[in-house]
Amino acid sequence: MRRRATVLAVLIVAMALWSTASHACPVCFGDVEHPIIEGLEASILFLVGVTYFVILSGVAAFILLRRRARRLAAQTTDTSQGALP
Repeated sequence: MRRRATVLAVLIVAMALWSTASHACPVCFGDVEHPIIEGLEASILFLVGVTYFVILSGVAAFILLRRRARRLAAQTTDTSQGALP
């Protein structure tokens, strides 16, 4: 059983070393104009945009709730003052 595991480990290492997929990608080589690099930059900008959108949506929701609470407080104050004899 131990021999089988050793042979399997050697085969996996050999396949990783001889595989063309194990060569460095354009990011590692520094090819700035490669489509992978352009896609990576676009995906980073998209994720940053989504992050800011979510944060700003939360801020906008709290501002909206605050305005509604102030408006409701002003209405209840106005109606309670008018009801006094």
